[in-house]
Amino acid sequence: MPTALSGHAKRHADCAATCPRKAVGMAPSDNGDMVMHDRKSSLPARRLAALLIALVAAAQIVGLVVCLRAVWLEGRGVAVFFDIVALVLTPWVCIGVWRPSRGVAWSALFVMAWNATVDIWLWSVHGSWWGVAALAGNVVAFVALLLLDVPRVSGVTVGMRIFYLAVASLTGYVTFYGLLFPTGTGMPWRFMAAGFDAALPLKSPVPTLHARIIGAAYFGATVGCVRCALARSWPAAWLGTWMILLWTGILMLITVLRLDAFAWNNSPVWFWFLAYLAFPAMAGWIIWNHPADALPPVRPDLAMMWRMAWAVQGAALCGLALVMLLAPALVAKFWPWAIPPLLSQIYSGPAATFGIGSLLAARRGVRMESRVFGCAMIAFGAAGLAASLVHRGKFDFSGPATWIWFAVLVVVVLIQAIPLWLLPAAKAPPRLD
Repeated sequence: MPTALSGHAKRHADCAATCPRKAVGMAPSDNGDMVMHDRKSSLPARRLAALLIALVAAAQIVGLVVCLRAVWLEGRGVAVFFDIVALVLTPWVCIGVWRPSRGVAWSALFVMAWNATVDIWLWSVHGSWWGVAALAGNVVAFVALLLLDVPRVSGVTVGMRIFYLAVASLTGYVTFYGLLFPTGTGMPWRFMAAGFDAALPLKSPVPTLHARIIGAAYFGATVGCVRCALARSWPAAWLGTWMILLWTGILMLITVLRLDAFAWNNSPVWFWFLAYLAFPAMAGWIIWNHPADALPPVRPDLAMMWRMAWAVQGAALCGLALVMLLAPALVAKFWPWAIPPLLSQIYSGPAATFGIGSLLAARRGVRMESRVFGCAMIAFGAAGLAASLVHRGKFDFSGPATWIWFAVLVVVVLIQAIPLWLLPAAKAPPRLD
């Protein structure tokens, strides 16, 4: 005898009948997101992945103990704290990977990032080949983590929001000292850095104007991360997540190529390496755990004129980033003020991120998805313009480079603000279903 279905059960049955691929293997999580159990990796592959992660984590304990003894003797409180946290989490990761959950995955990513920091320290400071071998092991463990049967989601989870706010806290730290107080706050508090140079792990001092421009770029990143943390759905956060992956990943690559520029006897260097190893790994893991159909079909509601402007902006920024990374001496010839080669390469990370973000936003042309990117660009352009005006005495207004610099900052603000907030949305094409 048939029984009446509840409204929720009826909707699920209708969905299963019309779209069985999406209905099977989905269940609501505690926070309302749809959790998707659709991993295609076989059981032997998952067991092998768990075994690899457990073995790598256990082997890293040797390096963690060596590091703990060294940093303890040097009085590096920050490094001691993170090392102890990694030692505490490592056994849990070794056990938890056999019954994986998102909590275990987040812990594993942190342990891998800190272990990789220790491995780079062992190689950079002590010339130990154990560090190189262990770093390769961390890479293998990260790839293995992607094979674990961790439930996939289609929304923005609490863990993701915490991640976005953690990134915002670090970018906000750079913004605070770079944009606002590059020469220090003047407050004799023990926990306050003496200035931008003391807040960063670089050996060479950073000129004040460069500190403010770096702070402006990180201000844009901070605004974008906070916007991601407040996003109500994955479509509103996916572009920001990709930008976090690109920004931190590129800067980590530059860091590894320029290890000679970093001072390991400076406490911020441990934060720097941990952050720029953990953040790209976590952002990549978030993207991996969102299926391709978590984004709705493309229905552009931005006028083609603005999408073309973003495409041109993206191509120009990507080209500039490539030149800054590979030919910093050439950049110094046409930059509107003096720029050291290292800072030119550091600038290439944000430039490439904003450039690729522009291209991705132009490709989809959806206003709601582009607002994270737009907020970051507007914040950077406005803060960079303000910083440049404060230090206008360092510019040579007799040449075209200075005028191009100021014009570009104004245009960056306008071509994001006008289509995203000042103009009504264009009419999206009708749905085909």
